[in-house]
Amino acid sequence: MSVLYLPHLMLTTLSISILALIALNIVLKRPRHMCTATAALFLPLIASTLLATFYSGGKFTDGVYLSAKYLGDFNFLVDYVSGPIALTILGVSMVISIYAYPYMERKFEEEGEQISSNMKLFYVLYYIFSISMYGSVISTNFAEFYLFLEVGLISSFILINNYGYGDRRKIALLYFVWTHIGAVLFLVGALAFGYYEGSLNVFGSGGNIVYTGELMQSVAKAVFALMLVGMLVKAAALGFHLWLPYAHAEAPTPISALLSPLLIGIGPYVIFRFLYPLFPAQFGDARLLLAVWGALTIVYGGLNALFEKDFKRFLAYSSISQMGYLIISVAAGNIYGFIGLILHYIAHAFGKAILFASAGSVIYHENGLRDMRQMGGMLKTLPMTGNTALLGFFTITGMPPTIGFWSELFIVRGVVEAFYGMGAEGLAIIALLFIGFSLSISYSFYRYKEVFQGPPKFGARKKEDPFIIGSLITLAILAIALFIVAPVYANYLTGYLNSLKALAGGA
Repeated sequence: MSVLYLPHLMLTTLSISILALIALNIVLKRPRHMCTATAALFLPLIASTLLATFYSGGKFTDGVYLSAKYLGDFNFLVDYVSGPIALTILGVSMVISIYAYPYMERKFEEEGEQISSNMKLFYVLYYIFSISMYGSVISTNFAEFYLFLEVGLISSFILINNYGYGDRRKIALLYFVWTHIGAVLFLVGALAFGYYEGSLNVFGSGGNIVYTGELMQSVAKAVFALMLVGMLVKAAALGFHLWLPYAHAEAPTPISALLSPLLIGIGPYVIFRFLYPLFPAQFGDARLLLAVWGALTIVYGGLNALFEKDFKRFLAYSSISQMGYLIISVAAGNIYGFIGLILHYIAHAFGKAILFASAGSVIYHENGLRDMRQMGGMLKTLPMTGNTALLGFFTITGMPPTIGFWSELFIVRGVVEAFYGMGAEGLAIIALLFIGFSLSISYSFYRYKEVFQGPPKFGARKKEDPFIIGSLITLAILAIALFIVAPVYANYLTGYLNSLKALAGGA
């Protein structure tokens, strides 16, 4: 039993925050007040998640809030794995909600839209999208996870459809169809699992894996394959990535700052959290293929990022490449890889949020400019944007003093340990990983030089919006602070993962 015993702490906090959001949406009149209220509503969830993660002995189960025959139990599990991921989602979402205010206000003004009503609807959808991701990563049941995932899909679809750029309705539909296909594949596998197992539970009331391991071999393979492909679609892995450069580039920038760092990373997280312990034999058979897939995703995304000219599409291709790191780290199948997966989710979340917010700052201050060939010298005209963008690139490329250094260190250690002794295939995977690292560094600092270095092309220094700059500085400070925290957390996580007797079928 957890050291901390507060039944339904997470459910209560989540429910009250949603009700408060609805009430405030009715009461508040000014858009700025809605921005402040939305950001404030993340604080109780952050506090309760911190409490559940670090004052519960590392494993907190919230208590069953829905139970039905064949469906199983709906519960929340916050431990050393899900807790930091959930806190990352909440923290980034809270900071970007502040960033969104001047950006979306300017966008509504330029498009001749009514600011107050549109801003209120935007923040309601934004908050629902954020907490749907939060709920999905702490879910303990396949149906519960799917429901949160679908709420996130619908809310993000409306955000892109209503507030995106370009041919936003067509792009929103493309996004919806592709990601819904991934969710449905996962659901079909989950329903097949529940049919044979008699329940859709993954974790029991004590926080341990409950699967008995009695599925027929052929059924287990089919279920595993469906759920794996579903999550690879969500992660925009190579071959399933076609929707991401369009959706993430044409979404409103505050939503891009959530989609690319937070949403797509849930796919590899679920492969580790659900599929690895439930299907250890099938996972073992698929490890080599999954590692190759991840490595090729890194290289493909990196090459496209290297030659892309649109600032936001460049960052979208970078996100595809970064998902490859998460996939290859879970494919390693060892403690180092798993720690690398979790740390890199966090590193990518903060790093890519900084970079999308930096791209948005350029768009905001330079009248919608996105073509990097027309940029240059922006460190002089937008100094705070340029300096924080540099820290964002440091984070996604594994440079100290950011958390990305530790995440990539663990990924390399895990991949080398897993595949070094596997002959030519293993060496090819390691070689592709290091080629991917080289590409990440190349496209990051080549584009940084192109955009922010050199003589300024836009005249005198501009006055940068305080909401935008404050958000960028906050994210950058957190990325540096996590550099100090990460080794301590990794030690706790190592002990916790080693103690999970139910992990990988009891191995």
